[in-house]
This record gives sequence, C-alpha cells and structure tokens, in this order.
Amino acid sequence: PLHVRGSLERLHDPALTRPIVAKASLALPGHAVHAHAAAATAAEAVDLLEARLRRDLFELSERQDSARRTRRPWSTASRLRR
Repeated sequence: PLHVRGSLERLHDPALTRPIVAKASLALPGHAVHAHAAAATAAEAVDLLEARLRRDLFELSERQDSARRTRRPWSTASRLRR
C-alpha cells in the first residue's frame, strides 16, 4: 500500500522571498520518500515539489534495479551439493 501526506503553507515572514512551502511524504513498502520545496507562489512550490519527488522516486527505482542486477544467483556447484 501507498500512504501519502502533503502540506502547503504560507510563512508570514516579510523577509522571505519564497514564503510558500510545499511538503510531501510517501510511504512505500520498505521505503519512505520525503521532499519539500519553497517558492514565491503556490503553483511554483508544487511544481518544484513534484519534480523532486519524481527525481527521488526515479533514483529509488534505479537503486532497486541495480541491487537486483548485482545479486548473485546460486552457482551450479552449490545446487549440485544439496
């Protein structure tokens, strides 16, 4: 199952040039992905957040694929000894 939690908030500090903060957490089986982004507008913050989540999910997928490719299959010799 996939669990998602997100938020979008405006920070009320006039000194901030990027007062809108978007956050998201994805709970995947065996993994969690967290990202946040700050921007001048809500649309920009959400777009940045989406790009970061896509990047992080792609990198997670690549790591899993790499781990699958590097696992050692049972050697023929070990199967014959059984």
